[in-house]
Amino acid sequence: MCIRDSYKVLSEVSIHFKAGQLDFLLDRLSAMPRTKIGTEEIDLVYDLTRFSLSSSSANFAERLGRFYWSLVLEAEKPEIRDQALVKFCDVMKSWELRDARYNVLLECISNLERGYVVLPSIKIMTKLIETFPSSPSSSLSEKYTKAILIIRLQQENKLVDTLLKSITAFKTSLLKQVPAGATITESLLDGLLSNNERAGYITNLTERFNFLFFVLGNGAPDLSITYTMLSSLWDEMIMRAAVPSERDIMFKWFREAAESKAGLPINFDELLTFFKEKIARNVVGLTPEGFSCFQSVFCILNERLTKLQRVTTPAPTQTYHYNSIYGTQYISYSNPDDDRTKKDQELEFKALVFPSELIGIDELWGIAIAAASESVLEKSTALLTSLYLQLGADIEDRIVDVRKEYLTRCVGFLKEAADEEETTLRILHLVKAFLNESERKGVGSLRSHSALTKGELLTIYVNNSITTGTDVPAKVELKLYSNASVFDLRVQFAKAAKTTWDNVKLMRASQKEIKDNENGKTLGELRLRNSETLSSAKRPTPPIPQVPLVYPDGTVNPKLVKIIDDWYDIHSTDSKMSMEQCAGFIHACTNDNCRAEDTRVKNIFARWDSDKDGYLTRKEFQGFYQLAALEREKVVWSNLHSHHYRNDLKKVTEVETESIDVRILPRYLISQNPEFFTLLFSLLDKGGRVTLEAWKLLNRLPTSPETFKRIIALDGVRGAANPKWDNILDLHSNYRLLYELHVLEFLMEEQEEANLGEGGVNPFEELLKGDSVLEEMKANWKVDFIFYGGFEVLFQIFSKFTRREGTSYDMFEKNILAFVLKILKNYLIAAFTARIRNLYTLTQFVRHSQFSLEFIGTYLSFTSADLSTLIPDSTKPKEIAAPADEKEKEKEK
Repeated sequence: MCIRDSYKVLSEVSIHFKAGQLDFLLDRLSAMPRTKIGTEEIDLVYDLTRFSLSSSSANFAERLGRFYWSLVLEAEKPEIRDQALVKFCDVMKSWELRDARYNVLLECISNLERGYVVLPSIKIMTKLIETFPSSPSSSLSEKYTKAILIIRLQQENKLVDTLLKSITAFKTSLLKQVPAGATITESLLDGLLSNNERAGYITNLTERFNFLFFVLGNGAPDLSITYTMLSSLWDEMIMRAAVPSERDIMFKWFREAAESKAGLPINFDELLTFFKEKIARNVVGLTPEGFSCFQSVFCILNERLTKLQRVTTPAPTQTYHYNSIYGTQYISYSNPDDDRTKKDQELEFKALVFPSELIGIDELWGIAIAAASESVLEKSTALLTSLYLQLGADIEDRIVDVRKEYLTRCVGFLKEAADEEETTLRILHLVKAFLNESERKGVGSLRSHSALTKGELLTIYVNNSITTGTDVPAKVELKLYSNASVFDLRVQFAKAAKTTWDNVKLMRASQKEIKDNENGKTLGELRLRNSETLSSAKRPTPPIPQVPLVYPDGTVNPKLVKIIDDWYDIHSTDSKMSMEQCAGFIHACTNDNCRAEDTRVKNIFARWDSDKDGYLTRKEFQGFYQLAALEREKVVWSNLHSHHYRNDLKKVTEVETESIDVRILPRYLISQNPEFFTLLFSLLDKGGRVTLEAWKLLNRLPTSPETFKRIIALDGVRGAANPKWDNILDLHSNYRLLYELHVLEFLMEEQEEANLGEGGVNPFEELLKGDSVLEEMKANWKVDFIFYGGFEVLFQIFSKFTRREGTSYDMFEKNILAFVLKILKNYLIAAFTARIRNLYTLTQFVRHSQFSLEFIGTYLSFTSADLSTLIPDSTKPKEIAAPADEKEKEKEK
């Protein structure tokens, strides 16, 4: 018989053993070398005592505990130690050994103090403390609760103090062993650990902090940790960290302790001092865990000081769909995608004061500007922008001032950054993030500079996975110009799909989501392609409370009565609803191709067609539905939802999109700040990434009013003897030139009204309003632009680029050429007829490639009388007479 079979037999007959037999077996097993003891021996000892512990000798239980205890401390294999630990704690809960638990805890504390088998001792203490009840009522036979036990261990044996000292002692002892001049790494420290530790350096520290969290979380409220203790621990782990990952252990413990139900057991004033002197002073190079710690304490402190208000976000609820109006009900379930909800819940605070008054706000700005980690940059930017955008009721009326504060700080930082490229890029990133988050509900009519002109007409297809039914398409075709915003796209699709825009989640072919904070961007910025197909999905929105369909007094909600009447009007003829029309109504509710011979239709007519003429009157249909509202409310709600009615009985298609006050949008506030534009234009001369990002931001913002005013006034050109076109078109900077050409195209095509939308503010109209001189200049601008030589200047620009050696153009140069050519194509042929004779003849040069640009330039300077000497008869472009209406226009001009 093998040993395993022998153990099995002993286990089966263990209930009949006497005390002496149990002592004998335990002695033999205890005498075995620890390397020879496996899971079978541990299970055997446990089975031997499971039914006969009370009949054993007086000290048997204690010896049994020692057997397991020695294995926990001395076994080499982790699985043996863990199994022995479980059995040991189980045995210690027995009636005979309950009182011995306290002594075992004292011995474990002694191990911590001596630095001996610390991790096994921590595991034993955790398991044993968990065997005590949480409250006195849980177990009347127990002497202590968890809290009282921990307090006693702290008062009599300094449990917390000993644990904190063990952290310092562990590090100090190990670092002394590091060879002089050696680079300290985790692997080096792991190799220096003794066999007793049986775990790596980071694991040793992590287990100590986990136990500290456990002790503080289960201790009584009067168990506290002082500023001195906390400060010493912080310095040891953060300031004197042997390896970088060591800091995250401290950050994680501090954050979890602060966020726990019990909270960090420290006096509030001391916590505030600790935040200012320790946490907020060490923000450079923060890890993601480090920032989470900063954010947690930042929010807790400001909430306690009533500077922040916690907001409870209702969780999305499971939705149910009932597809029937009579008879069988088909129920489906759906779990809403809660990704956005999780994201929103991360920042569940509203500012009750100006953000500049928050404790730690300056440090938060510093983190957002200097963060080395992309994750920290993202998180700090999200927190910072939310503090300036999510305001409490007491300060909401000062939203403009709060947002100006954010932008003013950005301007100040940009000035201080000077030539520091990375810092400048971070500040520009903060401005863009502020724009993105503030424009989740669109930008109204406040178009960006890049959206001045319509651009390309795009056809976008969206697969509709949000709504179903006979009245909504499975695939929606939308036509929008490339200057339309993502919000416009979302709203138009929502109308076609009969839902609300905030229910719409859009994804590109790569399944990359087009996020809400991109709503203010144009389709051109997202580089949506013509004929591109997007997919959609339903997103949860804040729940709308259901209004009662029937009031307590039995009367039907008037809104429901109106809806029933509307349904009857749709599915009846001459105030009569046939069985076929009733089937059509059911199909509209269930989309199941219901027919007139369907049982549901027959049941309805059998009960409600009182005169049996095969038709339902309005009153009969109302009676049927009002009774359904009383008896089958869920089914009626399903019908209402199928017809796109919300819980407030408003039809989705009739819910107006919330209007945006563009005057509170950061992009509008920036457009009213000339200093901001001056700074951005100055960055165009920096070169590199700064120039590119500044250019992107300039195109994202509304056009500079100062630039617009200067071009309208033709500053330095109109009425000047020597026109200075450099004031209008900057030939020394491709970026500025392209920016100004965009304004020219806008003015020439007169698209202001087409680009505005409804209910918004046109900053250019505001600029012109009340200034009669500027209004007159605007009215005459096209003619004056040509009269004062605008065409010649544009032609010079075109010539400058085309005469250049080589044919390689960068992106901006190509755009400049495209703008010039477009302006020439769309407007100048007609506009020049009053200025240049035989213009239609000159346009024929386009078809004659043999003429050089130098020749055409010289040609423009000649009078018509001299043309015959300049152009040979054989190569003269044939004159084309201008149309009669163009001649009349020439006379008028």
